[in-house]
Amino acid sequence: MRLKASIFLLVNVLILNFASAQLLDDSTKLIYGPKSTKFFLEKDVYNNIATKTAIDTVLQNFHLNYLEKRKNNYLLQDLGNNGTASKLIFMEANSLLGTQFGSDVFLTPRFDLSNNKFYDTKSPFSEMQYIQGGRGQDLAKFTHAQNINKRLNIGIDLQNFASSKAIGTPLGRDDRIVKNWNIQAHSNFTSKNSKYLILSLFNKYSQFQIEQGGILPTGGDTPDNTFRYNFERVKMGSASNIFKALTFHNYQQYRINKAFTAFHIFDFEQTSQKFKDISAVTSKENGFYQNLSGRSFPDSRRDTIGFINFDNKLGIRGNYKGYNYRLTIRNRIWSAGIDTTKRAIKGEIYLGGWAAYYFKDSVTKLTSEAEFGVNQNFYFLSNLFSKFGMATFLLKNQDASFIQSNFGRIYQNNNQLSPDFKFIRTTELTIKPIVTLGKSFLIDPFLKLTNITNYIYLDANVRQVQSSKPVQLLRIGFESKYNFKKYVLQNAISFNSSSNLIRVPRIVFDATFSKEFLISKKLKSQAGLHLNYMTAYFADSYDPQSAQFHLQNALEVQGKPVFDAFINMKLSKVRFFFTINNFLNIPNSVLLGSRTDATTNKGWQNLINNLTRKVNNGYFSTPTYTALPMNIGFGINWPLFD
Repeated sequence: MRLKASIFLLVNVLILNFASAQLLDDSTKLIYGPKSTKFFLEKDVYNNIATKTAIDTVLQNFHLNYLEKRKNNYLLQDLGNNGTASKLIFMEANSLLGTQFGSDVFLTPRFDLSNNKFYDTKSPFSEMQYIQGGRGQDLAKFTHAQNINKRLNIGIDLQNFASSKAIGTPLGRDDRIVKNWNIQAHSNFTSKNSKYLILSLFNKYSQFQIEQGGILPTGGDTPDNTFRYNFERVKMGSASNIFKALTFHNYQQYRINKAFTAFHIFDFEQTSQKFKDISAVTSKENGFYQNLSGRSFPDSRRDTIGFINFDNKLGIRGNYKGYNYRLTIRNRIWSAGIDTTKRAIKGEIYLGGWAAYYFKDSVTKLTSEAEFGVNQNFYFLSNLFSKFGMATFLLKNQDASFIQSNFGRIYQNNNQLSPDFKFIRTTELTIKPIVTLGKSFLIDPFLKLTNITNYIYLDANVRQVQSSKPVQLLRIGFESKYNFKKYVLQNAISFNSSSNLIRVPRIVFDATFSKEFLISKKLKSQAGLHLNYMTAYFADSYDPQSAQFHLQNALEVQGKPVFDAFINMKLSKVRFFFTINNFLNIPNSVLLGSRTDATTNKGWQNLINNLTRKVNNGYFSTPTYTALPMNIGFGINWPLFD
């Protein structure tokens, strides 16, 4: 209720401000707007790219802000509810080196700190976004930025997100499974002579998640009749995870001349994860904690891990004889602790470099980046861009994460020393040729080959293992877009190889068909249908205690098409959308009213099943976790420029 009251008050304040701006527009011309409000990214500054971008006011596909899966092109495995613990279906290599924390399943709803927008607004700029999703999915986001003077801008972003249980709760109860807060402040300052620049970012993030453990099958249950949602029993009744992260980032540079710019980057991050189960005996009876050592079992279970990271990077960059270059030295100190035990502290030093060369045809460009550590960690990335397409080669050597190295000590109480894991080596080749088939038809094929040696994973018994054999993955496919007058057809398909240790769907297909039109000659609109399909596969299961995904061979997920319908609209600068997600899957509990005996299909459900031939009678997003059934969503984005 507090969230809804706050949103109601905020909307009314914004309406008054908007009305005032409209009255002002009757007599004077508004100077500020989307074109005068610009932002830039730190990575562009870091790579010697001087550019500022106008804020996004595009109507097309605005509805993709609705769910985390939509934001990640549906290539996200979660626990059914929006914002729950999740991981990418296809692995993506990153540039992180050294010992990392090793817990990231709760980070999906967090602001993307690596792509934070640093503004140059000229005038005060505010943006309010509110999304009321079906089945208790609420999101409220507020952004404000303004120039103190021509050289200094400050801003703040606030986001509150919540999601209600889809299984194991009585129909009609507003029982939250996820509560999430995202708060950050940022600023940028440029000196009068434009030689000195400083960018600062502070972010505080927290997520509270009720752990249900998945559906608890009853006598006679099969995977096909466990889609009663509210009426299903769950394995855990008193377990939860709390994840918190506090980050401070500061970038500063001083331009000596075109060839030399000195810079310094400082990062501090404090992360913690706390698991609690006050009915651990019941959870153990339902299949959890099977690997705990010791004869006795406690009534409650509590696990706490903390991780702190300090990172200092010094370097020079610039342009010399046609080359963009960068040279760095980095000192990293990390500290980690388990419950109340003594914290481990370790320091790491890295040397790095980056170079870009532009060929005479002004199209072909070659970039290469490398970083090497005294701990034998290294990272090498090379990109070739040309009129024929692009190719990327990556080679990386990295330590196991803190959680991987200490999994037994943290979650199994075996007090054993950390296993002597070998370095994890990743080799990856990506090729994206350019295919031209006319102005109205665009196609982007791709091929991605990944090889991982010494891969570390959790087996079906939730035990940490390092593979003695290499893991090889292959993805090949294409994305296409076809425009015909006001109609747009977008497609993406990939064929993927799977291994015994990294399971992915063999085929992923995604298509959106939409049309743009005007309503009453003023309301710009885009309406369409969306289809997503993945072949069934043995996706990783989720372990609530460690908040990690692990192998399983008992239950396939996905395997059924998901249909969505949407309409995006724009009036002046205000954008809003309506969506009906998974609209062929209407749960029995809705069609049969409040009856608790919803195990058989009757009435409209029977008719729908006959019409669709049961192609979408529910599906699992993660083993024993059902994806959300049909739900309706609404969202609005309201920018103010004065």
